[in-house]
Amino acid sequence: MIESYQVFLESMKALGAESKGDEWSLSIDGRPLLVRFAAGRTARIHADVTARGAFGAGPKGLACVRVREKTATDSLGVALRINRPVLVGDERFDDAYYLDTDCDPALARATLDAPVRDAITALMGAGVTVALYDGPSLVSASWGFERDAELSEASLRARFEPLVKLASMLAHDAQTSATRDKSAVGAVALVAPVAAVTTIVQGSEYSALVDSSTPTMLGFFIGMALGVAISAALVAVARGRTNSMDLLALPLAILVFCCAITGPVALPALNVLLDTSQPTVARTRVTESRLTQGRNRTLNVTLAPVREGGAPVTLVLSTTMTAIFATGAPVRINVHRGRFGWEWFDQPEREHPERR
Repeated sequence: MIESYQVFLESMKALGAESKGDEWSLSIDGRPLLVRFAAGRTARIHADVTARGAFGAGPKGLACVRVREKTATDSLGVALRINRPVLVGDERFDDAYYLDTDCDPALARATLDAPVRDAITALMGAGVTVALYDGPSLVSASWGFERDAELSEASLRARFEPLVKLASMLAHDAQTSATRDKSAVGAVALVAPVAAVTTIVQGSEYSALVDSSTPTMLGFFIGMALGVAISAALVAVARGRTNSMDLLALPLAILVFCCAITGPVALPALNVLLDTSQPTVARTRVTESRLTQGRNRTLNVTLAPVREGGAPVTLVLSTTMTAIFATGAPVRINVHRGRFGWEWFDQPEREHPERR
C-alpha cells in the first residue's frame, strides 16, 4: 500500500496537483478537481469535480443523484412499493442502473439526458461509481485499482478527463425547483433503544414481583406486534423515496427488536403500576434461598404456596436480604390481584413471633 501511495503522489505532482492536507487540488482542461487517496481494506481513489471559479454551478435543486448498479434490495423495495424508482425512459439504462436521489424526479430525468447517460455508462463500465450534485461539487466519483500501473500519470488523467467532461454537461444555471423528500424514520426508530433501556431498567423491579411467565411471554408477542404495527405506519408515511428500503430496513428492524425485548418487562410492570386492588396478607415460609453467580448477583427466594393448592412463589430480591430470608424462615407477604389479573407480591417481610 505504501508503494502504491508513493506512485500516486508522484503522478499527482506530475499532473501539477497541489497538496492540501489529505486532498490534492489540480486542474484538468481548466476545470478544478479535488482528489483523495483512501487507504483501507480496499484502496480507492476519490475525485470531486468542483464548481469553483468560472465553471458555474449545476442544476439548482439537483441535490444528489447517485448512480449504482441495481441490487436485490432495490428490486425488493420496488416490488413492495416502498421504493419509488426514477426511470429516465432509456430501457437499457433503466435496466442496468438504479438512481438513488432525493431531488425532484423530473429534474433528475431532465438532467440525465442522452449524452449524460452515455458518459455515466462509460464510467460505470470502467468500475467508477458516480454521483451528481448541484455544488460545490458537480461530479463525485470513486474507483478501486489492482495494479500500481493504474496510478500512473496517464492512467489518472484518463480517469479524470471523462469526469470533467461529464461535469461540463451539468454546468448551467437551470432554475428548476426541487421537492426533496425528507424522512424522520431513522430518528424515530433509533429512539427505540433508549426507550427500551429506560423501560427495562425502571420496570424490571416491578416485573420481578409478578410470579408468572404468562405476562412475560404475552408481553413479548404484544411488543413484537406493536413494533410491526409502528413499522408499517412509518413505512406508509415515509415510503416513496428511491432509497426508502435502504433507509427503513435497519431502523425498523431495531424498532421491532426493541419493542419485543421491552414487552416482557413493560407488561408485568404495568400490571403492578396500574393495580388499585386492596392486598391480602399471606403468611408462608422460605423453602429455598439461592444466590445467583455472575456480575450482577441476586437472591432468588422460593416461598411455599400462599394458598392451598397454589404454586410456590419465586421472587428476586437484593443480596442484602440473604441472612433475613434463609431457608426455613417464616415470612409474611402482601398478595395483590393485579391490574390484568396476574397476582403480584410486595417485597416479603420476615415474620416475627410478636406479630402473630
